[in-house]
Amino acid sequence: MLAEAIFEQGLKVVTAGAGEYVVAKGDTLGGIARKVGVSLKVLQELNPTVNANKMQIGQKLKTK
Repeated sequence: MLAEAIFEQGLKVVTAGAGEYVVAKGDTLGGIARKVGVSLKVLQELNPTVNANKMQIGQKLKTK
């Protein structure tokens, strides 16, 4: 699982700590779920306000 990731968006640096994932270009919820080792259902339950069709690069998602 990702303990820490750094993503650069223009001049902004977004850091994800333990239990978080930073959305990168081309990411999908299903792909993120596979990367962090959880089911899609669990990822959706942890992030109920996230619309899979409107995710933004640099957006943080909970993974735990």
